[in-house]
Amino acid sequence: MKGSLLKHAAGLLLAATLALPTQAQQDYSTTYSNGKVLIDQERYDKAMAELLPVTQAGPKNPYAPEASYLYAVAALNANKLPEARRMLQQLQGQHPNWPNQPEASYLLGNVLFEQGEYEQGLAELNSIRSSKLQADAENLKRHYLMRITDRAAFEQLLQRYPDDKAVAHTFADKLLAGWYRPEDKTTLESIVSKHRLDRNRYLRANAMRKQAYNVAALLPFQLDQDLGQAARKNQFATDLYAGMKMAQDSLKREGININLYTYDAGTDTTA
Repeated sequence: MKGSLLKHAAGLLLAATLALPTQAQQDYSTTYSNGKVLIDQERYDKAMAELLPVTQAGPKNPYAPEASYLYAVAALNANKLPEARRMLQQLQGQHPNWPNQPEASYLLGNVLFEQGEYEQGLAELNSIRSSKLQADAENLKRHYLMRITDRAAFEQLLQRYPDDKAVAHTFADKLLAGWYRPEDKTTLESIVSKHRLDRNRYLRANAMRKQAYNVAALLPFQLDQDLGQAARKNQFATDLYAGMKMAQDSLKREGININLYTYDAGTDTTA
């Protein structure tokens, strides 16, 4: 009797062992599906926790690449950029033959831009060879490049990536928006010619001649009144003017010149 029980137990153990791969795969499938649902529900932190175990590569886990990608999507939306970056780099290293690697590169480029790593972001997006993602990659570059307000930093990118149309095109736009200086004429002409931009838009005389913007500020300083009384009443006006001067200095450092003309408008609405 005891021997038969032992044989029965051994048989059950063998059956359980044989069933483990299928059961494990079902568990991976369920957890992966749960993670996708949590992302759809915008519960990104919970999605990351659900998907993390499925991101571990293994012979019995066919969901690891997809789970890693979705984990990075959740991390990016949760503003957990280091986690998203590490997972995407892990995905690239562990699953180089995954057919959706171009999508992973696109997502990694997005993460790198969010981290302010513009050179690495450009390099990652430029590595994409999928024709269906080319337009999206160019739009993503333009979106983040427009955020750069430091002209010197942008010029470094232009020198590093002279053949990148998105970089050159955005620089041309920024020249027209206020960065333009007379010494930029040759650079702008070269960009327009090389990347076949609209000459009428970028090389018209008025655009290249725009050196500064004139701004008039009409504020109730009340300078014709007693200084002691006016100082208390017009404090908001002087504070606002001080803010304008700070903005003027900041824009000048970015290559945008503002001529600020200030007038005492008083408080009489009729006047």
